[in-house]
Amino acid sequence: MASPARTLPAAELLPLIEEAAGRIYSLVEVTPLAALPGDARVPDAVRVYAKLETRQRTGSFKLRGATNKLMSLGPRIAAAGVVASSTGNHGLGVAAAAQFLGVPAEVFVCAGVARAKLDRMRAYGARIRVVGDDPLSAELAARDAAAQSGRSYVSPYNDAHVIAGQGTIGLELVRQLPQLDAVFIATGGGGLISGVGAYLRQHAPQAEIRRSVPQPSGRKDLRCTGVGNLERKHRGRRRSGFHHLRSVP
Repeated sequence: MASPARTLPAAELLPLIEEAAGRIYSLVEVTPLAALPGDARVPDAVRVYAKLETRQRTGSFKLRGATNKLMSLGPRIAAAGVVASSTGNHGLGVAAAAQFLGVPAEVFVCAGVARAKLDRMRAYGARIRVVGDDPLSAELAARDAAAQSGRSYVSPYNDAHVIAGQGTIGLELVRQLPQLDAVFIATGGGGLISGVGAYLRQHAPQAEIRRSVPQPSGRKDLRCTGVGNLERKHRGRRRSGFHHLRSVP
């Protein structure tokens, strides 16, 4: 039976983020900030940047949390293997980290997950199980399989080490743009905003942290880039922050 969930205080999460930063970069990239062109909807004084998590080898920030989680496992637990459920990016992160560390991995997905992502997970050596027509069915099946086999279930967001891995983005942001003014973070399950937000609250307390929900563009040749950074001049000094980016038809 799973233990009851508890709220993890930021004071406990911050050391885990620092710990993650000390070990994940053998697989994870420090992603750059890219200046974006001007936009008529944005004042001329505002400068916008994107944090290019698409530069990760799996194309997503999810590699950070998955790598940190697997690296946190002891040798005996890791040898038993890991189980995950995913609609794509988390599964890719787990599969890539598992291959890098030599850990057996099984990823449960629901019908409809993109074949290209399934093929990439298999290429990383993960076993794929297709269960049900919705993500919840796949997650429940994955949790049950992990519990029955004694393997570790790697949650895409509800895990302290996964959250800490995502939080390394906050650490990088503080180093790359110390004067953060506002941060808009694309939010699904909440792992990204929990990790980044906890770190910024401590190390960039002036930054306003806002949740953003990605919106589909309706065009297959465009996709949400996740998060970006804006920098603006205000009262004679330059200030900066994060701005949510979305594809526009």
